[in-house]
Amino acid sequence: MKDQVGVIVFKKDQPIRLFAINHPDMTNAFYCYAEDFFNKLPEQSKDRKYVVQMLEKLIRDLKE
Repeated sequence: MKDQVGVIVFKKDQPIRLFAINHPDMTNAFYCYAEDFFNKLPEQSKDRKYVVQMLEKLIRDLKE
C-alpha cells in the first residue's frame, strides 16, 4: 500500500475525463490494478531502451 499518495486518472479520448483521487482505499486499489497490469505486459514493453525509443518516437510524431 502507498500511504500519502494520490492518483490522477486521465482519459484523453472524447469525452475527456480527469479524476484526482486521494482516498487511501481508492489509491491502493488503483496501485494494485496498475501493478497487475504491469506484470501482464510483454517483457519488451518493460525494456528501458525500448520504452525510451517509443517515447522519443511519440514526441517526434507529436511535433509533426
